[in-house]
Amino acid sequence: MEWLLLCGSLPPGVEVGFYRRLIRMAKAHNIIPWSIRKASFLQDILDEGPTVVVPNQAEAEHLLNRSLITRSQFLDAVEHIQRMGAEMAVLSLGNRGAVGFRWQAGV
Repeated sequence: MEWLLLCGSLPPGVEVGFYRRLIRMAKAHNIIPWSIRKASFLQDILDEGPTVVVPNQAEAEHLLNRSLITRSQFLDAVEHIQRMGAEMAVLSLGNRGAVGFRWQAGV
């Protein structure tokens, strides 16, 4: 099993859709794409259905346009991000740990 980890900022001059194309290519070659991305690009890559995304709390708040304070809100955020296209989502909470689960349609 091979994995492709996409993380960090895009280098100057690289267009926003670059990671999206990488995800598409990885999936075509049976490589599992993981993405740890900034919120400004997260929506773009969610459209490609990455296997795993790991936004931090601030990135998730930016993506969802709402504050996340309680455990229930963290869980709702993870589920919402998965419904936006990720197979799995993990919400990184820094020194407070992380929240995540795998949502499966029809289960």
